[in-house]
Amino acid sequence: MRQNTTCLLVILAITLLLYLPAILNPAIILNRGNDLQEFYWPIFYFTKESLLQNHTLPLWNNMFFSGTPLISDPGSFLFYLPNIIFLVLPIDYAFIASFILHTFFGGLGTYLVAKKGLRFSKTSSIFTAIFYITFPRTAGFLETGHFPFVATTAWMPYLLLAAIKLIKFPNFKWSILLAISLSGLFFTFATTFVTAAASTVLFVGGSYFFSKNRSLKTLIFLGFGIAITIGLTAITLFPQLEWLPQTTRFILLQDRDVYPKWNGKTEFIKAIYPHVFGGKNLINDLDSEKWIAIGFFISILALIGFLKLQNKFKILLILFVSGIFLISLNNVSPIQPLLLSSDWYVLSRVSTRNWFIVILSLVFLAGSGFETLQKKKLKRLAGVLAALTIGELLILSWIRLERPIPHQREKVPVALYEFLKKDPERFRVFCVNRCLSQQDVAKYNLETIEGYGTIYQKNYYNQFIQLSQVFWDKYTSMLPPPSIYNFREIQPIASILADHNVKYVISPHKLTGIDFKLVKQFDKFFVFENTLFKSRAYFVAKGNKSEIEAPILYYSPNKIIIDTSKHKAKEMVLAETWSPGWKAKTNDGKKIRVVETTNKLIKVTFGNEIQSVELYYYPESYQLGRTISIFTLLTILSYSLWISRRQKSFKRTRQ
Repeated sequence: MRQNTTCLLVILAITLLLYLPAILNPAIILNRGNDLQEFYWPIFYFTKESLLQNHTLPLWNNMFFSGTPLISDPGSFLFYLPNIIFLVLPIDYAFIASFILHTFFGGLGTYLVAKKGLRFSKTSSIFTAIFYITFPRTAGFLETGHFPFVATTAWMPYLLLAAIKLIKFPNFKWSILLAISLSGLFFTFATTFVTAAASTVLFVGGSYFFSKNRSLKTLIFLGFGIAITIGLTAITLFPQLEWLPQTTRFILLQDRDVYPKWNGKTEFIKAIYPHVFGGKNLINDLDSEKWIAIGFFISILALIGFLKLQNKFKILLILFVSGIFLISLNNVSPIQPLLLSSDWYVLSRVSTRNWFIVILSLVFLAGSGFETLQKKKLKRLAGVLAALTIGELLILSWIRLERPIPHQREKVPVALYEFLKKDPERFRVFCVNRCLSQQDVAKYNLETIEGYGTIYQKNYYNQFIQLSQVFWDKYTSMLPPPSIYNFREIQPIASILADHNVKYVISPHKLTGIDFKLVKQFDKFFVFENTLFKSRAYFVAKGNKSEIEAPILYYSPNKIIIDTSKHKAKEMVLAETWSPGWKAKTNDGKKIRVVETTNKLIKVTFGNEIQSVELYYYPESYQLGRTISIFTLLTILSYSLWISRRQKSFKRTRQ
């Protein structure tokens, strides 16, 4: 018991040592204007506020893009249980704590793989865990705000442990661990989940066919693990699969391009050992997707571990890792034409996202190398190499973490947010050069039509061309694209914006439209009021082009109730982006049809005697997926209780 406590304390201490720069100065992680600040922070804040105010998870995100599905967005983390910490702590502290806990959990998993799966000694297992914790790739994720990838590193070791155990001792317990690990990967980053799941099937399946003492149970329990994974993830898997054809993801196939772009194979090699070939300058200059540093001394230990392998495993590992290298080389890869012809490769967008396979291989080979030196009674050499490895990995990580904060695009002053916040109406804002911080938009409870996101609903993506009055023909993660607003003055049309409930337009230049009224100026930013502004919901009388405001009785991300008692109009428009998950019913419970308008908004038609109409976002795929996930969880819990009682009964019988 005391030895286990010591192992936990060592792993925790190394984790805290890795995060020491961020603990001393949290801004190096939290205030970089990166994905964490501009995408994940607002979503987590929005989710937390919705839970506290509406007591329900928001399936719909009304903050950005005139409303967009949240349950279907892979970056939403809605049902990722470790995120409960965000309900307890302030968002900033919660992110730091979550990073530390994920890294610690991943280190613990690595220790278990080494000790229980690969049968390393306790010392070798601890060092293997330390190698994994301090590996520089994690620091790269932290610096760029890639919260999902830090989370995925926590689950990789447990997936590997489950795979090893299924090969050696196949049973239902390891099927459950496999499913929980894969589910953790799915809820954090779906692309990594696909790669990890495919790699696991290849690893377990390959080991089965190459093994002399193979058991059919291995494949059976592997199948159970995959089935349980589908059950656990169904609650968001089904909505994601339903939404995928309606998104911009497949636009990537029109312009088949993948990042990062290497300036030759030499740059790729330098990126692997940046401190050797370029020092601190190269470490700082490398783009986030090019941050694949591995370290010189861990390579030496890994080589020693590699030489210990049986020849058949050496060949398999060489083939596997070589494949990852060929993929990661991207534009300088000798098989680039073949890669670009594959849809899965193009849809992944980033070729180095599979680098975790190289990392896992290096870490456990290095642990094996350390173990080999220990057994050969070269303990002093093993200790020196291990110390040099840890020191090198930590220095690489710290330098990357303390990389200078890049110049951020110019944002509006706080006074502008406070001005908008004072307006009691429900409205949307449009900044023509994305001058609004999405983090501040969330803090001030504002709503916009523009922003930054990883995936968009296709109908709105196309409609935004009309909203912004600009055109582009390539995939973009930002609306409007920087390639547009950095080189031209956007001049939107007031009437089109009005349909989407846009009341204020913020711009660094004067707007020429006569329906825009200048109401305020903050520094270099002008605030224009849209004089054609329409309310969030409005009635349209048949044969009459004028609109009448529809009183909103209740408004939450998932549900909106409109008072229809005082209006004879039979048609109503809600200025939220249409999506198939939207449904409507009258006050007497009768369901009515929700249709899409020509400008991609929601419209319903109802009778004269209706007192109110309730619009709610609740995709059928979510309802089905939730039922399956709950059933799967109950089945696992029932099985666990049955096993526990059986073991207790067995112990009593023996006594």
